[in-house]
Amino acid sequence: MIRLFAILLAFLSWPASAETLGVRSGDHAGFSRLLLDGDIGLGWSIGRVDGGFEFRPEREDLSWELSRVYDRISRDRIRAVEDRGAGRLFVEVSCSCHADAFVLRDGQV
Repeated sequence: MIRLFAILLAFLSWPASAETLGVRSGDHAGFSRLLLDGDIGLGWSIGRVDGGFEFRPEREDLSWELSRVYDRISRDRIRAVEDRGAGRLFVEVSCSCHADAFVLRDGQV
């Protein structure tokens, strides 16, 4: 019984692992698109911060896979994309522009 309790205690104290979601992109006439690829949930916000925009989900266990962000877009509009921890995603822009965000199928934003 003591062993079972020790094993259960070990599993309960095991740190929760973060979920890593991909960020895909695309350039279009007049705008650039980022797709946050995964189930982010409905609790999130996006807003202007110094130098760009920051996406803030309620889920702090998210991290972002950014290695392929510039495979399909240039840095003309979106200069940099940075994982700021706790689920936050910073998008540095090089234009006087705005951001629109909305939920797609399967919780993608």
